[in-house]
Amino acid sequence: MRINRNFTLIWCSFLISQIGDWMLKIALPLLVYAKTQSAAQMASIYGVSFLPWLFFSLVGGLLADRGNKQTILVVGNLVSFVAVFIMLVAFEIPATPLWLIYVLVFMQSSIDPLTHPSFQSILPEVVQDDKIVTANTDIQLIDNT
Repeated sequence: MRINRNFTLIWCSFLISQIGDWMLKIALPLLVYAKTQSAAQMASIYGVSFLPWLFFSLVGGLLADRGNKQTILVVGNLVSFVAVFIMLVAFEIPATPLWLIYVLVFMQSSIDPLTHPSFQSILPEVVQDDKIVTANTDIQLIDNT
């Protein structure tokens, strides 16, 4: 996995990000079920988290082509952190309406389709051409695990 320092940093940050994303994908439906006792609400919150891919993937590609990829990734992860923190606070307040949780989940889930194209397109900039296959393999190892 040791291709170069920049790739190692990207690989480690992607690993941490993916662990957090999957923990959130597991925790959100469980939290909604605990709040509502409704399996339908539990399933729908999971579904809402995938809707932004339909709406924002093309915009993410445009951002990756025209923007600073490193800035997009850093800002995206910071915004995602803030959104998850707000969700955590919202779940702790018993009077929080469910529609607000749905909005927060949609907003937080919108970050990934906006940043993922930048992540994918930054690899060729930090990895030599002869190591790109190995780099992609290492990234897919995380993505598929």
